[in-house]
Amino acid sequence: MQELWKTRKSVGVLPPAPGFSNTGAWPPVRTEWLPLCWELFDTESSKDEAIAVHDSIINNSILFEEDALISTVPYNAVIAELGEQFKIKSQLEMNAFLKKNPKFARPNLPRKELRRLVYAARWEREDPVTQLPPDVSYEKAHTLITGLSVEHTQKLAQSLGVSVGNDAAGLRARLDQEFGLKVNVTAQQQLSKKITLTNPRSDHYRLYAFWHVARRLTVDALDLSHIEPHIEKGILLERRQPLWAARGSIEFVASDEPFITTADIGHA
Repeated sequence: MQELWKTRKSVGVLPPAPGFSNTGAWPPVRTEWLPLCWELFDTESSKDEAIAVHDSIINNSILFEEDALISTVPYNAVIAELGEQFKIKSQLEMNAFLKKNPKFARPNLPRKELRRLVYAARWEREDPVTQLPPDVSYEKAHTLITGLSVEHTQKLAQSLGVSVGNDAAGLRARLDQEFGLKVNVTAQQQLSKKITLTNPRSDHYRLYAFWHVARRLTVDALDLSHIEPHIEKGILLERRQPLWAARGSIEFVASDEPFITTADIGHA
């Protein structure tokens, strides 16, 4: 991994699950994704534009100091001088360009792209909530699918540029070894348990919300595929704007233990 950019291990901490309002209004079914940590790395690539961004960073020794979680990257922060290179339409023009700008002619430089791994989480609840009348007990079945399927394991490993076969445990180990990311990644399974709910009050209904933490791992590459109009000396022009382009994303649940919030509401 090239040490030409800054990485950040920790970004945020997931707050507690939302509760019911004072009037018993239900909380949202899910919260917004909250990035917990991210990591920048590079890997082999066949995409010329993403490779050019990576090469420019290497060639100019630019520290990638922008916030890695924004969707686009300021043009002048990374690759302003690449603008002319991507106006070239033919090999003849490219040869002339390389002759004039030899620093871009680096045949032995590895063909790599800069990628970003983001680990995020959010709360999701079972819908609808469970409502118990006064003086009632109820046995509820709680079922969740946890872990990663073989397909998701392979998809994430490919976007990370690592080989783990079909083994979720292998993926977990590589995330720890290569990226310092400790994620409870397991093979996919369906888990079910029974939970007894009770409303001992005789004058109120009791509302139960069952929550779990959903987790997401996304891999994006710094690319040039976005065209951004801009005005230069009074003339409307177009240029390629660096942005994070999706390379892979998976969502999963790591634990079947529910987090329960409650509220008591009066009844007529």
